[in-house]
Amino acid sequence: MALPVPYVYVSPSLKMRLSSLGGAYTELQCFFRHVELTPDQETLDVSTTCNPRGQQPGITQWTINIDVQLSFGALADPATAGSWNTLRLLSAQQVDWELVPAAGSITEGNPKASGTAWAPVVPFVNSDVGQPTYFPLAFNVIGTPTFATA
Repeated sequence: MALPVPYVYVSPSLKMRLSSLGGAYTELQCFFRHVELTPDQETLDVSTTCNPRGQQPGITQWTINIDVQLSFGALADPATAGSWNTLRLLSAQQVDWELVPAAGSITEGNPKASGTAWAPVVPFVNSDVGQPTYFPLAFNVIGTPTFATA
């Protein structure tokens, strides 16, 4: 049996928009260097005298984590809009999101995850002098993401 080729992220696409406004999504691809959609599953203690170390799965919380490169720029021009200017508009609000491993069609080899999340507040400055600034952002997904292959 042939083994599947490991996937190497080259150009993942992460798009977001304010849930309350709908409309077009904003592509965030050029603002981050790391992206992940990960579950954190709680484990419940269901111990009894017959099952002294009993455990079962509890609530699962999904999170989108990105490492953002801080930049500033005019929102009026999407080509130069900075990460801070773009992401601060989403701060502390509910956002719709779509995450795709690579640009292009949605297929079994390029599935899409989507859903709704709470956007974190974006820091203004977090920098060492003379160095580019990266900061982590965690978006708490509401419910379970939807996964699509077509």
